Amino acid sequence: NLPLQVETLSPIGAQEPGKLSPLIAVTRRITGQWEERLRAAGCELRLPPSGADAPMPRAEMLRHIAGADGVLAMLTDKFDAEA
Repeated sequence: NLPLQVETLSPIGAQEPGKLSPLIAVTRRITGQWEERLRAAGCELRLPPSGADAPMPRAEMLRHIAGADGVLAMLTDKFDAEA
């Protein structure tokens, strides 16, 4: 496992009324303590469905990441100007 490095996060969405912490959309579940580390850094997480171990279909991924301040993605996820 590669070590997860979490930098101190600035409140990305703090300029929006009522938004206190950055929202990170996660495209696939991975092993390790990344979830606890991101939550400890003040992040709110949008996780993929429990038990999902395959890449999300593109349309589902686009809906999943919509409105997120950041995305924790895998190398196999396809990103372009739309995503």
